[in-house]
Amino acid sequence: MTKLQLNLARTYEERGYDAALNFWTEKQDEIKSLSEQERDTITKMMERYCIINNDAGIAQSFSQGYGGNYAKDKEFESMILEWGRMYKSGNKIPQDYKKAAECFQKLSFSGNKLAQFMLGEMYMRGLGVEKSRTEAEKWYISANAEKERYTTGLVHMTIPDGIECIEDYVFEGFDSLCSVIIPDSVKRIGDGAFKDCRNLESVKFSSDSIVLGFKAFDNCPLNEMAKQLVGQTGFVLIKGTGDIKDFYIGRFPVTQDLYEEIMGENPSYFKGSRNPVDSVSFYDAIYFCNKLSKKFGLLPVYSVNGQTSPEYWGYTPHKGLTCGRIDQHFFANGFRLPTASEWEFAANGGQNYKYAGSDILDEVGWYNANSGDKSHPVAEKKPNGYGLFDMIGNVWEFVYDNYYYCSARGGCYGSRSLDCEITRSGGRSPFKQRTSVGFRIVRNAD
Repeated sequence: MTKLQLNLARTYEERGYDAALNFWTEKQDEIKSLSEQERDTITKMMERYCIINNDAGIAQSFSQGYGGNYAKDKEFESMILEWGRMYKSGNKIPQDYKKAAECFQKLSFSGNKLAQFMLGEMYMRGLGVEKSRTEAEKWYISANAEKERYTTGLVHMTIPDGIECIEDYVFEGFDSLCSVIIPDSVKRIGDGAFKDCRNLESVKFSSDSIVLGFKAFDNCPLNEMAKQLVGQTGFVLIKGTGDIKDFYIGRFPVTQDLYEEIMGENPSYFKGSRNPVDSVSFYDAIYFCNKLSKKFGLLPVYSVNGQTSPEYWGYTPHKGLTCGRIDQHFFANGFRLPTASEWEFAANGGQNYKYAGSDILDEVGWYNANSGDKSHPVAEKKPNGYGLFDMIGNVWEFVYDNYYYCSARGGCYGSRSLDCEITRSGGRSPFKQRTSVGFRIVRNAD
C-alpha cells in the first residue's frame, strides 16, 4: 500500500467520507504521479467509499474511469456538476437537495466556480444545507472573478459563465452589492433575485432575451444605463394560478424591427422600428409565431392541415386567406398568442387597477386623448406590476380563442378610455389587417 492509499484510508476512518473526498481532490497532483496500477487501486478505494455512503452519482463516475483518468479531470468535474444539477431539479432522478449540495461541495473545495456559485444559492435558500446568509456570501465571493476588487463583503459580482438561471431571491437584501455582470449563458433571472439590494446601481448583460422574474430588481437604485438594459429584456416569467399555467410573455408588443427581421417585410402604416407592428391579421400573427419558433429551434404551436411549416399553408402574408383548419398545440414550447385569460392575468399585473399598471390611463397608455391619432414607440409609458409595457392602448393585441373566433384586448391609440379597461375585449375578423391592431407573443414555461 502506498503512502497516499494509507493516508486516504486513515482520513476516511478518522474524519469521514467528506474529508476523504476533499483529500482526493487536494492530492490530485500526487495521485497523478503514481503508477497506473497504483492509481487504479486508489481509485477503487475511493469508489468503494462512495458506494458505502450511497453516493451513486460519484460512484458511477469512478466506475466509468473518470476518477482515475487524469486526462478526463474536466469531464469528471462536469459529471459531478451534472449530478448535482439533476438532484437539485429532480430531472431524470428523484429530487434530493442534500445530495445536490454534497455534489456542489465536493467541487467547490477544488475551486470550481460554477459549483461555488450554486452552493451559495443552496445556502441562501436553505436547500439541502442549513440556511446561512454568511455561508452563501462566502461561496459567492469564492465564485466571483472580481473578488480582488473589494475588501469586505460582496460589492462587485461577476456571475460565472455557464450559470443558466439566477434563482429566486438568491441575492435579496445584499446591501453591499453595487454592480453585477451577467454572462450570456444566463437565460432567466428569478423572482426577486436582487430585491432590496439597496446599493445596486450597475447591471451589465448583452442578451436581451433574458427572462426576468417578478420584481427581479425591486428596490434597486439602478442607474439610467442599467434601467435601460433591464427595460429592454424581451420576456417576463408570469407565474400562473389555477387553470393558468406559468408562461413567458413579451415585455412589449412585437415591434416592427423584430417583425421585419423574421418576415422580411414590414406592413405597418405607422412606421417606426420600435413602434408595434400594425396592419397585420390574425393569420399573419400565427405565421410569424411559427417562423420565430423555427428560427430558435422550438416546436411550432400552430398547424394548418397538419403542417407546422408556414411555407406549406398556401398563405401569402398580408394577402389572402389560409386554406384549411388551424390547430393550436398547447404542449409545444414555441411562440404563440396569449389566450384571453392569460392576457388578462398578465395585464392585471397582480395590482387590480382599472388599466394595466394604474387607474390613470395617461400614465400607462396611448389612447384617443393623448396619442395624436397614431401609434408610438413601445415602453414610453409606465409598465404594470409585472414590468409589461403597452398592455393598454397603442395597438389592440390579438388573443387566441379558437379557430372560429379571435378577439383583441387592450385598446389602441384611437380608443376611448372605456375600451382600454383590462376587462374589455373586441371581436376581430381573423382575415383583416387594421392599423390599430398588432400582437404580443408568449411561450409555455418549462
